[in-house]
Amino acid sequence: IGDAMSTLKADTIQSTGGGAATLTKQNASKQWAYYDSQALVIRGSLNTASMVDNAAGDQTLNFSNAFDAATDMAFAGVCTNNNSANKHQAMFAFTRSGSDPTTTTSGRFSTAFDGQTTTIEDMDFITVIGNGDLA
Repeated sequence: IGDAMSTLKADTIQSTGGGAATLTKQNASKQWAYYDSQALVIRGSLNTASMVDNAAGDQTLNFSNAFDAATDMAFAGVCTNNNSANKHQAMFAFTRSGSDPTTTTSGRFSTAFDGQTTTIEDMDFITVIGNGDLA
């Protein structure tokens, strides 16, 4: 057969039982959001229903579809602020709400300038990516 190549084109792939196909040995992000906490705008997202402004530099993202377990979720984020053209890089962290910063339906995050841990501030460019199994 040599170097023969094939092209597979499909609009829908189903399991043999007719339902959604189970993908194995791979993991894709189940949630992401690119938002501006100063203007309170979600600029792009996947599995992000809404954002709540709790306080300066403290937001909650509500997920469209719940994760399977709050203990099996992993999030990463990066943020910057173009305030006064200084282009500050900032710290992104979970914010505790009670005993845990996340539930299966939301994640609470905070942002602070340059490693400061006492002063959290709104940022204009924030990206959050969430991994884990959906319920």
